[in-house]
Amino acid sequence: MRARRIGVLVVQETHLTGTMAASLNTLYDKSAILVSSINHFNTNSGGVAVLINRREVPCTRDQVTTHEIVPGRALSVSFPWRGDERRVTVLGVYAPNDAIQNANFWTMLKTRYDARNNPAPSPDFLAGDFNLVESCRDREPSREDARNAVSALGAFLEGRRLIDGWRREYPQRREYTWKAAPGAAVAARSRLDRIYVKEDLYHATRDWNILVDQPLVTDHELVVATLYDLGAPHIGKGRWEIPAFLLRNDKYLEAVEKMCTDTLQLIQDPMACLAEHLSHLVEPTS
Repeated sequence: MRARRIGVLVVQETHLTGTMAASLNTLYDKSAILVSSINHFNTNSGGVAVLINRREVPCTRDQVTTHEIVPGRALSVSFPWRGDERRVTVLGVYAPNDAIQNANFWTMLKTRYDARNNPAPSPDFLAGDFNLVESCRDREPSREDARNAVSALGAFLEGRRLIDGWRREYPQRREYTWKAAPGAAVAARSRLDRIYVKEDLYHATRDWNILVDQPLVTDHELVVATLYDLGAPHIGKGRWEIPAFLLRNDKYLEAVEKMCTDTLQLIQDPMACLAEHLSHLVEPTS
């Protein structure tokens, strides 16, 4: 996460007990926040976690809101983004592999999110291992997945107005995130791991990609996307500095001098500085 500057990472098949999660949070307290959900009846199966990189997403644990939708399968995490102006909600999922259970999983999620008393906010991003694909072109050899499961997922996505950002970015491309183990009877590949984004937020995303050169030993590739603050100024590479031409601009220099003078006055005598500013806001009576 540090090397690739990943802000939020959704992980599946974690098998994290409460003690292990607490230990990791203590160990990486200053750099990361870990939120975990496990199958309480079988900690050796399933499990989903959301890891927030505090170097990229500055926030405290008190500012992070979590909702365990389905233990070990669906975890909602909300956190402030770009200050307190807005919050971003990520729903991390690890859908069952069985087609019937997979369909029931999405139906249950839709029912819970449609309920009036549901405390979890609607997700801005839905990410994880879906254990199914929506189109046969996302499998090799090409084949359709169970209709009930695909329809149940589609109904949930439509209700939340979520779209497959990678597929929207690359309508015709064929890439895969999972491949069968070496020696398997069929050399199958699938795009099981995906990130969905709220449709009205898609325009602020870029860099949709599937990374195949990760340092971890796993049969799943990493799917990534970047959310941009379109109102922020452009910050290029290299050392930050004031453009040289501004140092010859009289208006700019006057403005900087006034800002520095006001700041020094505020430090030396905050009450007098406040009174001076308030005097400009109140009209004298005749």
